[in-house]
Amino acid sequence: MLLGYYSLSSLLGVDSSRKLEQLLDPHYVYSNDTLKKKTRISYNQDALKHIGKELDHQYNLVPSLPVLRSLPIMIAQGSHDILTHAYMKENVLIHLDNVILKEVEESGHWTILEQPEKMVALTHEFMSFTGTVPPVHS
Repeated sequence: MLLGYYSLSSLLGVDSSRKLEQLLDPHYVYSNDTLKKKTRISYNQDALKHIGKELDHQYNLVPSLPVLRSLPIMIAQGSHDILTHAYMKENVLIHLDNVILKEVEESGHWTILEQPEKMVALTHEFMSFTGTVPPVHS
């Protein structure tokens, strides 16, 4: 869905892209109140076009699976994400044995926007698990 959004928005003008964003936004969050936290960022239309094309033509992780299988991975997914846990288990986790799937309660697809404190805690948990940073004591 996100890949298609970038591709489609790169073809549309800025106004059309913002209208599309307004239509999609409610499907990415648990609470529409979260959308009040979202800030508008300006972007370069040429850069967005390039990103959309790259995602369309180059976003194939299958050749990278051997490398990905050698890395520790944590997926923090919102409890109300448009990509369900069942979808992740059936389509992503079957290809990777080294994944920890964490559910972020009261969150949609944009976990960092809706639950920033939980995401920071999960990031510290993951980094502590992988031994890359010392654990945080709360």
